[in-house]
Amino acid sequence: MPAGFLKPRGFRWIITSRLAVSERLGGQGVTHRKVRRQQEVLWLQQEAGITDVVSLLANNQNIKVYRECGFGAHRVPVGSEVEETERRSLYDKLAELLSDPDAKILVHRDVIDEDLGGLMSGFLVDSGLIPDPVRAVTIIEQILGRPIGARGRSLVPNYLSGE
Repeated sequence: MPAGFLKPRGFRWIITSRLAVSERLGGQGVTHRKVRRQQEVLWLQQEAGITDVVSLLANNQNIKVYRECGFGAHRVPVGSEVEETERRSLYDKLAELLSDPDAKILVHRDVIDEDLGGLMSGFLVDSGLIPDPVRAVTIIEQILGRPIGARGRSLVPNYLSGE
């Protein structure tokens, strides 16, 4: 990989070459590093072809930088206790962005956590890509390489009812 390119931490394709997740570019909170963010932006542009970044952070960190770098930058804040309205806003935004056949979207939070896994599983169910909620969770667990517990599973439509 050329110098100056750095794959974002936790980067994984949820839908190959269309929808990905990662940790916040540059790192989280006080460990955020501008140089690292720049290297990750280069990787996203040159290696992954990302066109849009959807930040789930409560504040607008990096949104201006993403726009300056040429990404479509979207803020869909999701709190520590994920509300139904937040899920709906995220799923609607992802559906809107994915309606462009050339879009390649990155969704990020500070870290890849159980909530992000649950939200991505829920999007697969909500969008009809994987209607079976148990299967959607299993697939996201495999992609992320980590289990999704009860908290994350509670974010998946119809997971508990088995419908």
